[in-house]
Amino acid sequence: MQHSGYSSAQETEEIVLWQLGVFTLNSQQLTLLKDNIEQNIEPKAVALLAYLSQKPGQYITINELIEQVWHGRFVSDAAVRGTIRKLRGALGDTAETPQYIQSSPGRGYRLLLQPTPIVNTKLSSSAVEQILHSPRPIAKTLNNSKRSIIARSVIAGTIITILLISIWLFNKAPEAELMPFQIAELENITSFPSEKYALDISIDQRFVAFSARTDSASGYQLFLLDRKLNQVLQLTEDANNITEIKFINDDQDLAYVDLSFKDSKLSILRNIASAPTSLSEENIVLSGYRSISALERTSNTDEVYAALGHAQAPMAVLHKINLLSGSLLPLTSAAKASEFDYLASLSPDQTQLAIVRRTSDDEIKLSIILPGTHSTKLAVRLNINPQSLQWLANSAVLLLTTEEGLYLFDTTTQSLVKNSQEQRYIRVATRNGQHFYGIGEQVNQSANYFKESALNSAAAITSSRIFEFDSSVEDMFYISETEFLLLQHTPAGKVLAGYKQGEPLRTFEFNGIDTFNTLQILARHHTDKRFLANINGQLALIAPLDKELTFITSPAAQISGGSFTLQGDGILYTEKIAGNWYIMRYNYRDSTTQQLLSNFYALTPLQQHYIGFSTDEKVLLLNEQFAVISEIAIDNMQTVLDPIQRTMQITIASTSLTPNAELPLPISLTSPTLPQLSPDAKKIIASEKAPRFQSIFSFSVD
Repeated sequence: MQHSGYSSAQETEEIVLWQLGVFTLNSQQLTLLKDNIEQNIEPKAVALLAYLSQKPGQYITINELIEQVWHGRFVSDAAVRGTIRKLRGALGDTAETPQYIQSSPGRGYRLLLQPTPIVNTKLSSSAVEQILHSPRPIAKTLNNSKRSIIARSVIAGTIITILLISIWLFNKAPEAELMPFQIAELENITSFPSEKYALDISIDQRFVAFSARTDSASGYQLFLLDRKLNQVLQLTEDANNITEIKFINDDQDLAYVDLSFKDSKLSILRNIASAPTSLSEENIVLSGYRSISALERTSNTDEVYAALGHAQAPMAVLHKINLLSGSLLPLTSAAKASEFDYLASLSPDQTQLAIVRRTSDDEIKLSIILPGTHSTKLAVRLNINPQSLQWLANSAVLLLTTEEGLYLFDTTTQSLVKNSQEQRYIRVATRNGQHFYGIGEQVNQSANYFKESALNSAAAITSSRIFEFDSSVEDMFYISETEFLLLQHTPAGKVLAGYKQGEPLRTFEFNGIDTFNTLQILARHHTDKRFLANINGQLALIAPLDKELTFITSPAAQISGGSFTLQGDGILYTEKIAGNWYIMRYNYRDSTTQQLLSNFYALTPLQQHYIGFSTDEKVLLLNEQFAVISEIAIDNMQTVLDPIQRTMQITIASTSLTPNAELPLPISLTSPTLPQLSPDAKKIIASEKAPRFQSIFSFSVD
């Protein structure tokens, strides 16, 4: 390392240790110490810090960091940013008030401190460079990247020589047996390591397929860990959300589901075991489905089970699918809409297929059918809400995971018993019915808070915490730029409270009433500090500062949603009348109501337009006069899966509507309300509840 600020004699010293504030950096062992205590940080993050220390005060681009720290390997920009986040965490640093590492959009990162060398050690600067550029145990390889083409050309001859030696050694020595798979092998090998959703393991434990996010805004992509070659392949780059994964065909192939609104796909990748570094193109077996879930192996090659939700009907039934022909054989049926098969598991002896269904009355039904005859062996209702389903090795007991913990269901006695495990798992994989790998949640801090973020800014988006709260606070809305409306849950009911930073909360009272059985804030008026709310099933207009409460609909009306018109002179909501859904317009100036549009589930304003969701499930763009301009192609929208709530959002990029807009607005199909923008539309508030992240755990069941 060469630094300004010390003599040329020092430059020739053999330097390993560097003092960075209160930290000591060991460039040889790639460790970071504070008060002689080693910090819990991965070596690659320390290597990045060591390289920044070579050029203190200078901005270093992400491309240079990839070339020098990752020695030209295929690495995404998101991986670098993720490593920077880990490094800042270990240093106690933040991007908003940096003490060690400062970032600049387009310029990169720089070290703010001047490292102080600790000389008389035994490693030269060139040796430090060699350590920086040496490969780590797990090598990450990404498809369709060009960063390492030059590097690979330069060392091609060396690789050929090493390859010849490796072939000779391979023929001479017996192949080492793989150690049992350890969870730690998966924890830090993606650039966003805390977000994994599904996984499956080959029977010989050589391959682990999993889905993970590469950054906080992306969908879940498909990855393959080859434990024999010590490398990770990213198999997809533009998938929406990989939610189901299964090794099939004696673990030679990989089937997976990419979940997307009305265009979910079932695909297969061939020859995983024989050619893990040169995977063939994906083969899409099925596409255009509302949902695909409950993916499971069958006893036959090139067949899988999966529950298919058709785009035309809100239901999903289990099918046997031939992956070669795409032919479908339904195994269950749905007598009513809103019935969904969503979990399936084939017993280890392949004689029983367990299926979990959510019925139209929102009950949970467990069925066991015989794959050969498709006859039903058992059908019972459960008083739990399973999130995953697996057989134990004896093919007689089922393991079900819920938010409350693990349950065991004995199919012989039909008894359901809660296991002592309390960890919540959203996906569980097993190949022997004895050892299980579950993706579950962990909480890394207990604080809940509301965060205010700047929007439409040329500089990096900033955010700050404005209010910490306990679990009684459910939501927060702008009244003005500095005053907020809080929705609280109390033992007596829902309460509205006002909050200004630095001042105590004050509860609002309306006509002597300050609590409500049910209360949901739907929208805020642009200028007059009024809110639209659903109170006990009735639409109401609330003016908290004036302590006014006005009901708009009757208790008997069947309503849904609600928003203010673009002009702010009326209220829009949906009401079901004589079996049909209508968009109603209420003018609160003269208290009159009119039917505005028919056959719409919802209508919500977006800039100078309205977005409508019709009963034939089209997303339509309307003008200020409520005339339909065009249909919005749903397959061009970004869809985001919430793995915990099993819901999906579409994101409409407002740049496609007006040229000067910069804010993508997420709109939920189930509750089409807009984000809580400040009155000047330059800030947004969001609730940040106990931060959770998804990790993989191993466990066994006695």
